[in-house]
Amino acid sequence: MSRASPKTLGFAKQLIAYETRGNKSSGTQIPEACFVYEKLRPNLANLMGTAGFRALLARSLALSNAQFPWLRAVHVNADGS
Repeated sequence: MSRASPKTLGFAKQLIAYETRGNKSSGTQIPEACFVYEKLRPNLANLMGTAGFRALLARSLALSNAQFPWLRAVHVNADGS
C-alpha cells in the first residue's frame, strides 16, 4: 500500500484547518477531521447511497490504519455516522 503524497496530506490539513476554524471548543474530544467528514457525509450519501458511502469509508479506514493507527478505534454506524 502506498502512502498519501505530501501534496495530498497538505491539502487534507488545509481542509481540516479551514473547516474547523472557530468550531472546536476546548472541551471537545472529537478529532478535527470528523468535522470535515460530517460535513461531507450527507452529500456523498445522497450521491452514492448509504451503503456506497459506508463502503468508501471502510476502504479509506482500512488503507489508512497503517499510517494512522488511532483510526483503528473508529467505528461506522449503519447510517454512515
